[in-house]
Amino acid sequence: MRTIRLLVVIALIFLPAISFGSERFDGNWLTKLICPPKGNTEGYTWQFVSVIQSGSLHGERGTAGQPGYFAIDGPIAGDGSAKLTANGIVGSKEYARGLFVREGANYTWDIKAQFQEMTGTGTKGQGLGIVGRTCTFEFTKQPPANTPALRPLSNCTPRSAKLCYASSCFATLTYSSTASSNSFFASFSKGVCAT
Repeated sequence: MRTIRLLVVIALIFLPAISFGSERFDGNWLTKLICPPKGNTEGYTWQFVSVIQSGSLHGERGTAGQPGYFAIDGPIAGDGSAKLTANGIVGSKEYARGLFVREGANYTWDIKAQFQEMTGTGTKGQGLGIVGRTCTFEFTKQPPANTPALRPLSNCTPRSAKLCYASSCFATLTYSSTASSNSFFASFSKGVCAT
């Protein structure tokens, strides 16, 4: 009986840490699927938004039940690793590989993915060797809805402009260019800017 109580206490202590670890990825993610051409099969690239909520990813493209539909789902572990599953309906035989592929046929993929704070990658295995092909995924976390989109700061030339969240970076910005040197000065009261 004491052992059971001890295990329950330990589980209650560590359970919040486990769920918090995977929830750090929560948010909207731009998902890019790239399937290159192979043999007589055309290549394609799709972009759609996936959502990670409570450490679980869900994204879809197209209309459920119709040719061309694609859905991706699965849990994200606290370390960012994920085994995702994609289900879809073939939209056109020109873009699908397989001996018995036809428009309207269902398919399922297993995807191995790895997420970091703001990016992620994934790979669908090649499948049946010569018949299959490897497709890749790129995931990019989007700013929260209440955060303005990225924009160039004013007073910068295109070659030196830095992109920042508009609400994160504040004014003390000068740019000067002379024949002998170029210099770029900026100070920020909070936030992080990306080059």
